[in-house]
Amino acid sequence: MAEIRADEDSLVQGERRLSWSQVERRARNLSAWMIERGASHQGKVAVYTYNHPAYMESIYAAFKASLVLSSKSVRRTLVLLHRTRHSTSAKDPREDSRGGQL
Repeated sequence: MAEIRADEDSLVQGERRLSWSQVERRARNLSAWMIERGASHQGKVAVYTYNHPAYMESIYAAFKASLVLSSKSVRRTLVLLHRTRHSTSAKDPREDSRGGQL
């Protein structure tokens, strides 16, 4: 679509408008960023965000990088993080399974 309708609106949120070419460029950059930071083919990626243009760009970037998307509700995640942090037996959620920082 970016080649055919480069300057037409792709994502609209209120007054903010992103063209197909802008979305393509942003998704391509995000896709490269994820791969540079260790995401691999069919690797899992979680998107924690509200429903806005960046959400759609994240989904598109994950598909471009051949990643498996796990979409999460921000509100549900915040509740779970709150419960985890206030539990006396909980580990730091920023640590991986080996105890290292994520």
